[in-house]
Amino acid sequence: MNYLTRFVSKALFTLLLALTIPNVSLGQSIQFSHPGGAESALPERSARRIERFLAHQFPMRQMRRCAREADDHMEAKSARMRSVTYEVVSQGGINFVLAGYSVQWNEPVNELAIYRMEPDGPNQVWRSRPWEGSFSDLHFFTEATHDKNIVLFEEGGSETEFGLASVFTFTNAPQGLFIHDLTPELPWLRARARFPFRTLYAERISMSVTNSSSKHSEQGDIVLSASDEEYNLGMAQLIRPGRSWKYNIAHNRFERMNAIHAPGLPEATSNR
Repeated sequence: MNYLTRFVSKALFTLLLALTIPNVSLGQSIQFSHPGGAESALPERSARRIERFLAHQFPMRQMRRCAREADDHMEAKSARMRSVTYEVVSQGGINFVLAGYSVQWNEPVNELAIYRMEPDGPNQVWRSRPWEGSFSDLHFFTEATHDKNIVLFEEGGSETEFGLASVFTFTNAPQGLFIHDLTPELPWLRARARFPFRTLYAERISMSVTNSSSKHSEQGDIVLSASDEEYNLGMAQLIRPGRSWKYNIAHNRFERMNAIHAPGLPEATSNR
């Protein structure tokens, strides 16, 4: 009798677990991407739990509506690809999950969301509207400074292509998050794209920590860099094809630097 009770309980648990996970065919399976490295590594069990949650939260209905509004000829068939890029960051003693959803029909549609890890499980505290993406691959890069995480969110931007990026910080609040957009721009390059924040359209977008320029600071400087190697080369003596910005902790913003600090960016003199 005890064996039968345990068997029934196990079967009911398996059934409930299956009902909480989206029923997707093999052609609709979701690809998950999580940054590697010792600092961002997650235990296998934690990663699987987060991925099951994100699969259940995948905003398919809103993203399909966005795709139909952008393309009247969109096929009603299943999406060709679904993917989620996510990263877990800690701030103020609380863990947050940054998630970038992407689905592709004729063109990619992307959406960004942030979840706060609470005792009862992840709780959505911020979500963007879906937008028609210029690229399907999404990336997160984060740097921690004092009590904040600086987040670089990028769409596209592989080694051989341009990309769109935004940089922001967030502050925890009881009913959600306060988002502060820090994104600078290359003034001669502007992207007409729907994006959650201001957009930096450039090549080789990167964020790194360099040696501190202050004798009183133990942390290095956080530097954001971007380039435009295809900019009018005949003007190379007038305008730099790349720029760098240093994060100002006191004012919570990126400020332009006179020199380009990212390795590999082309140097050029400036007469301005």
